[in-house]
This record gives sequence, structure tokens and C-alpha cells, in this order.
Amino acid sequence: MNPRSDLRRLLALHRPYLGWLLLGVLLSLLATLANVALMATSGWFIAGMAIAGVLGTQINYFLPSAGIRGFSILRIISRYGERLVTHEATFRVITAVRVWFYERIEPLAPARLQGLHSGDLLSRLRADVDRLDRFYLSILLPLLVAAIAVLLFTVFLAMHSAMAALVNLGMLLLAGVGIPLAVNLLGNAAGRDKVALESQLRTHVIDGV
Repeated sequence: MNPRSDLRRLLALHRPYLGWLLLGVLLSLLATLANVALMATSGWFIAGMAIAGVLGTQINYFLPSAGIRGFSILRIISRYGERLVTHEATFRVITAVRVWFYERIEPLAPARLQGLHSGDLLSRLRADVDRLDRFYLSILLPLLVAAIAVLLFTVFLAMHSAMAALVNLGMLLLAGVGIPLAVNLLGNAAGRDKVALESQLRTHVIDGV
């Protein structure tokens, strides 16, 4: 199996629903930015109130209060829209994959499938097709949103301090790229053993039933 060809095949399956997928990315990015803006505004408001209290001066609390409410509402709406759109896109992809797969495997039965164990075949088909929902929701969507958000945050910090932007970028790359790659390398062997054992377990359970 070629990982690159498998990735291209997965992307090709999602291409007919590109509009839904991009809308999900946009809503997820909007929710992320609203969350960051909410935390920044809240911190600014708390710090400003503390400084004003110490100095005995007045502060306009209407603007930060309105910002906190606005960003909170924006985050809720965008997060709800993101869940709705991304799950709708995933369901459409899985439905299309199931139809595509059945149309291709049905002519092969029974002659071309005699060498395959029925229990293992059934469990693998259901598990592999159902697992496709993780590709967009758990892999593609978070990666795209994280990449865009990191780029925006780095540019914003660079406008104020280049050193802070570089340090922030380095830490984000370490947490988002370096550590996951190290965990993946360390867990490859255990992952393959887990898949093989799960296949044997499913076969025995289905045959027993």
C-alpha cells in the first residue's frame, strides 16, 4: 500500500463535497478566532479594571463588555454551524462510499471472495467504511484550521515583536508537529499488532454468533 496514493484516493472521495468541506473549515476557523478574541478581550478587561482600580481612574467598560458578549455569541453560533456542516459533509461522503463499494464488491461474489473469511471480511468492511468519518473530522479539518490559525497568529505577533512570533511559532510546531510525529514513530509497531488482534477478535466473535 502506498500512503500517497491512499491519501489521493481519500481526497478524491471527498472532492464532490468540496463546498461543504470548505464551509466547515471556515466555520471552524471562525470559532477558533472568536475563542481567541474572547480570551484576549477578557484578559484586557480584567487587567484594565485592575489598573484603573489601583490608579483610581475611570475606564470605559461598555466596549470590552460588548466585545465579550459579541465574541461569545459568535463562538457559539460558528461552533454550532461547524458541527452541523461538518457532520452533514461526513455523512454524505460515507453514504457515497458505501454505495460505491457495494457496486464494486457485489459482482465479485461469490467466486472472487471464496478465499476470504466471511466474519473478518464483514467486520473489516463495516469498520473501514465507518472509520472514514475520522479522516475529515479528526484529521483534515483540524490540520487545515490549525495551519491557518498558526499563520494568522504568527503574522499578528510579528507585527509587534518578531522574536515573540518566532518563539511562538517554534513552540506551536513542536506541540503540533514534533510530538505527534515522535508518538507515531514510537507507536507504529503497537498499532499494527492492535489491528491484527482486533481482526482476530472480530472474526471469532462474529463466527461464534
